Amino acid sequence: MRLNSNPLSMNTLRNMQITSNGAAQAMRRLSSGKKINKAADDAAGYAISEKMHMQATGLARGSKNSLDGVSMVQTAEAALNEVHSMLQRMRELAVQASNDTMKQEDRQAVQTEIDNLTSEINRIGDSTEFNKIKIFSSDNEDGTTKSTMNISVQSGANSNQMIDLPFEVISSSSLGISSVHAGSQAFDIEKVSVSSSTGDTVDKTTGLPTAPMYVNGAKYTANNPLENQSIKDRHANNEPKTDARGNFIYKKEYALDVSTHTAATTAISVYDNAMSKLSHVRATLGAAQNRLESTVRSLDSAEENITESMSRIQDASLAEEMSEFTKYNVMQQAGASMLQQSNQMPQMILKLLED
Repeated sequence: MRLNSNPLSMNTLRNMQITSNGAAQAMRRLSSGKKINKAADDAAGYAISEKMHMQATGLARGSKNSLDGVSMVQTAEAALNEVHSMLQRMRELAVQASNDTMKQEDRQAVQTEIDNLTSEINRIGDSTEFNKIKIFSSDNEDGTTKSTMNISVQSGANSNQMIDLPFEVISSSSLGISSVHAGSQAFDIEKVSVSSSTGDTVDKTTGLPTAPMYVNGAKYTANNPLENQSIKDRHANNEPKTDARGNFIYKKEYALDVSTHTAATTAISVYDNAMSKLSHVRATLGAAQNRLESTVRSLDSAEENITESMSRIQDASLAEEMSEFTKYNVMQQAGASMLQQSNQMPQMILKLLED
């Protein structure tokens, strides 16, 4: 027994600190549910689990992206289904109009319905959207032209894991059920340049631009001759348009004519071809949807397996940690009792000195 120190008390105190740290770690694991709460707990395990976590979140996001792609295809399919129904109706009308028991005014009534259905197909093609993205139109919201109609879906956890949705332009002209008149009823003005002030007209006699001309309020100066033509803001319900290069194009689309027996008979085969093309578009999109749905199942399965592997590395065992906590709790109580006993040893020596 030494008088200047109490090594028993010091040893007991040190062991109590170790026990307290162990109990605190067990409590952290029980409260968080993880046995690796910081890199110091297991440096290698922490690094591996973080990489797995990154992969799992990427797979989950890829699955959600693929589901968004499925939703886009379903939106497109609903629109195409309606277009298909209209084509079938137009074919039915063409078959009806090819019957010579119909009078001319009857055929004209059929023609009116076909004209309206043709316009509705164009409207569907122009207005069908998903998340403000035009699906069947080559025009962007800002007036520019799309470089491709394909929509790429990021369907994986890593870069360049894409699935392309092969959309196509849907309109009466793309389906071949309307025509663009040529000759004197259609013309292009190429290589035009834009001026900044209002002014004169093009000299139609010489074809030389004496001053700018105007289309829908925009001024153009022609560089090529124009002979025997005039340009107006609007012409017979047709709005002037420009191509991708900014060239002005005047054209008018006409629905198929069924006003005669011969024309109606020809229209039947045209509608057959249109439905065949539309069926091909729908089949292609259907295959892409099936691929996306298969991708979703694959990604979900991969995410599940990676999450399970990460859990084995990172998550705490409730039974094991509870056993550890109970052990350290008992040791803390025993340590506190022993510390009290060790602190009583100097008092015993003092009593000996008093005697």
